Amino acid sequence: MKNLFLALSLFAVANAAAVDQLFTPQYVDLGLPSGTLWATSNVGADKPEGLGDYFAWGETKPKTVYEWENYAHVGEGGTEWLTTKKGPGWYDIKKYTRDDGLKGSIWYQGTKFIGDNKTTLEPTDNVAAAKWGGDWDMPTSSDLEELYKNCYFVWTTNYSGASGYIVYKAKADGDKGKVNGSPAASYSTSDTHIFLPAAGYRRDNGFIHKDKRGHYWSKSLNPVDTHNGNCFGFSESSVSTSYLDIVVGDNGNRFRGYPVRPICPRDGNTNGHAAVDLGLPSGKMWATNNIGANAPQTSGEYYAWGETVKKQIYNWSTYKYVQKGQNSADYITKYQIADEKRGGAWYNNARQFTGDKKTTLEPADDAATANWGGKWRMPTQKEWDELSRNCYGVWTENYNGTGVNGWVFYKAKTAANKNKRAYKGQTPLATYSLSDKHIFLPASGQWWSEINDRGKKCNYWLSDLGRESRGANGISIGPKSSDFAGNGGGTRFMGYTVRPVLDKKNANSPIPQVKAPKYYKITIVQPENGTIESKNENLDLSKPVKEGTKLKFWSRPATGYTNYSETWKGTPCDDLGTFIVTGDATVTCKFKARNAPAQTVTTTTTTTTVTTTTTAEPEKATTIEKTETTKKKKNNLLKKLFKK
Repeated sequence: MKNLFLALSLFAVANAAAVDQLFTPQYVDLGLPSGTLWATSNVGADKPEGLGDYFAWGETKPKTVYEWENYAHVGEGGTEWLTTKKGPGWYDIKKYTRDDGLKGSIWYQGTKFIGDNKTTLEPTDNVAAAKWGGDWDMPTSSDLEELYKNCYFVWTTNYSGASGYIVYKAKADGDKGKVNGSPAASYSTSDTHIFLPAAGYRRDNGFIHKDKRGHYWSKSLNPVDTHNGNCFGFSESSVSTSYLDIVVGDNGNRFRGYPVRPICPRDGNTNGHAAVDLGLPSGKMWATNNIGANAPQTSGEYYAWGETVKKQIYNWSTYKYVQKGQNSADYITKYQIADEKRGGAWYNNARQFTGDKKTTLEPADDAATANWGGKWRMPTQKEWDELSRNCYGVWTENYNGTGVNGWVFYKAKTAANKNKRAYKGQTPLATYSLSDKHIFLPASGQWWSEINDRGKKCNYWLSDLGRESRGANGISIGPKSSDFAGNGGGTRFMGYTVRPVLDKKNANSPIPQVKAPKYYKITIVQPENGTIESKNENLDLSKPVKEGTKLKFWSRPATGYTNYSETWKGTPCDDLGTFIVTGDATVTCKFKARNAPAQTVTTTTTTTTVTTTTTAEPEKATTIEKTETTKKKKNNLLKKLFKK
């Protein structure tokens, strides 16, 4: 402020340039069915009770103000959110949009949806991946639901001084999904757990519901509308009866600042797709969903063997590896074996085999690798046999209450349970439930000109060729025991679903180190003749302050002092200033004296009484101490007055 007669001193000491400290983010195995590991601290924090930084959905840097106007993924051209509001609003979102019916938005052209239909954050917009790297990721809405349904939650107001929920690894099935105000006697913080502090959220430049509620972003867009992201929300049970203790799939305006708690796959880079360790001898991990599915019970997309994109018609004429214009297996151009089909294109006129001898899909032709990336791939016949022979299988016609038919394959609890199954009409073992590690293969059927056998057969491609060039190995199982006899392959052009696998990575592989947040001491030196007040809501300056925090102070001069010029008419307070924390700092200021009140100087003589007034000269703004020079000037002035 130009008119302030004010000196503000910020003294940074040597450790402002301290060397960055590295720390390794820690994770906890909460015994979840997917094997997902949860970090012990938020992004931007280096301890469980730390709030960390706040991020808008799809942004990777914290801010001081959170609003639609400065949200990274808004543009221009849509109807304003409110007619009285200036600048972009939720109708102006330019990235991560779905067909939600908001016709006035920029993701519609009239009534036609023209948005990108992206519903999951890309790595560049994923703050866990951007800040922590390696295999760290933001959870999906399914990850949040899994956490809630499989752990035991306890509210506390003193986890190292912080309020929030302690999330324990459940010790019994009856404890899973329970939310209690106080822990059962069998639980203590020495047990496996994570702590989610009630960090509240940021809106505009303030903090809302801090120490009362928690909101944690997922990387999933709201399933209904574009302007909200999915999150995990919770509150102290006594705060409001209208707000549930814990809300899975809660939603928040994308511009709001929420904290983020990362996750890490147990065994390697899953590229955001969950995998389950079924205890197989090879250590192979099986995906929880089909390619193109957003839940275990969803069929997902159908692919011809060796193709990586879906289509509407499945026959030889549309098959990628048949000569153009042909409609027969005799014209297959890739993945050919000496199968004695001498009329095929892989034999010459002398009926000699001339094929490529390729029997396993290359990565470019593997639907799992092409669509999910990373180390995902389609399973082989050998790997399917391993799963079938080492797991306990149950046919169900109502998986998890969804009404979907298919096979559940559980991690076997005993050697006697391996290669055992409960077929249709048989009662499964009571010792198994969906809270145990498992995968579900929905009976998705197969696609030719239309879908056949949906609800009756689980048809899945494997990555190796069959006994003839025209066919490939696959899974084709129904509810009967006879369905497990022999090979379940099919004709290559047929549309089957795909369930990917992942090679198990050493669980003790190093987790990348990340830069630890730095904290600095802020000292307020109260000036003479006034005070400095901190205007930093919810920030205890008696404790070290995180680097990059924006601090704001007000100054209040005592009566007779000011930090203003006369044009400010003596208003008693104003902004002292703001600054960003970059190191240890001392905050102080100096005030100048106002024109002092009229002073009456009285002297009595034998003949007359002389009364006069004078005004003290204002001192310089840089000091509030009286100087000898000022004293001499005042004395000389009084002498002259008395002489008159």
